[in-house]
Amino acid sequence: MTDFYAPLETIAEAQPGMVWGDCYRDTYKATAAMKAGIMVSNIGTANFKTCKSPAASTDTHIGATEYLPARAPTGDGVNEYAAGDLVSVVRKGQIYLISEAAMSVGDPVFARYTANGGNTLLGAIRVDADTARALQVPGARVVKPSVTVNGVILTLVDLNLPS
Repeated sequence: MTDFYAPLETIAEAQPGMVWGDCYRDTYKATAAMKAGIMVSNIGTANFKTCKSPAASTDTHIGATEYLPARAPTGDGVNEYAAGDLVSVVRKGQIYLISEAAMSVGDPVFARYTANGGNTLLGAIRVDADTARALQVPGARVVKPSVTVNGVILTLVDLNLPS
């Protein structure tokens, strides 16, 4: 019998936000359009849990947006989730995230909350704080070196964020 995850060992078929193996996920409502494969923050309300791309150093990372192949695209050609959509957010487990530059096994994981030059995707990961424009993700570690797939740098990260 063929292992379902075996083809992803090369990462050639990976997509931003694709999960590797088992994970713990939760559902949030998007406050704005967003891509799969980025870190998101919580801005919960009394009635519903909501999420957004990080926008401040005080934001708390709750997880990463998951790629769901059966989900219809938003139609804007850029984002997988539209404002108001229910978003699958991975808190624990291994997931391919969009990286600004190549990362190596064991590198610290930071998520961008302020644009800088050509690095404009909020929630994309990197290896450093970029002079206080990215916040370290506690409990996250790189488990496979980055690769470029279809022009996007992907890094397999193991998340272990609190519930």
